[in-house]
Amino acid sequence: MTGHANADVKQAVRDRYARAAEGSGCCEPTCCGSEPETELKPDEISRTIGYSEEGLAHVPEDANLGLGCGNPTAIASLTPGQTVLDLGSGAGIDCFLAAVQVGSECRVIGVDMTHEMIDKARANAENGSYDNVEFRLGEIEALPVADATVDVIVSNCVLNLSRRKDKGVGRGVARTKARGARGGLRHGLRSTGTNGTRGQRGGCRCVPTDVPRAVPAAASGRGVR
Repeated sequence: MTGHANADVKQAVRDRYARAAEGSGCCEPTCCGSEPETELKPDEISRTIGYSEEGLAHVPEDANLGLGCGNPTAIASLTPGQTVLDLGSGAGIDCFLAAVQVGSECRVIGVDMTHEMIDKARANAENGSYDNVEFRLGEIEALPVADATVDVIVSNCVLNLSRRKDKGVGRGVARTKARGARGGLRHGLRSTGTNGTRGQRGGCRCVPTDVPRAVPAAASGRGVR
């Protein structure tokens, strides 16, 4: 893919998530092939992909937009005392769930490339009094995070949207991980069609046609898990 085409894809993704942050939903009806009134609500989508009722009840209401494809915090084995980095943090749902697991004295950092999502996530953090959660504007291929400062990295399908998994994302993951940090990159991944087709459980995922679907093991530096 040329640099110009890659920029076009990235802008298309940014535009869709900006609309989602502003309340327009993840897709237009023509994208998902159904009428808006037939779409599942965010909580309904989230329950089908691994989020618990208890977890959803304890995050700010506007943090759950129903855009994920799994619950990375459910498989990350987070423990108190860890610093967590969320790649493509959206409105903050996974950051807030992680913050509960690592404790109020620890730190959770969310990175997202969409201004509207960052604004929404920061408002959610303030409204929910999550003082240990911080959201930073940036791209996952060039993480705005200091070297060797993160214990666990999570992501919710965002790796599928990057064309630079090895040289961009993989190197950033390796750079930011603290010495002795356990494990590799933990991310939610569910197979869906392209052009916003539905996943097998009904969740709507809209991405441009030529966004890659597979995630190579090298993306984490030690293997994606």
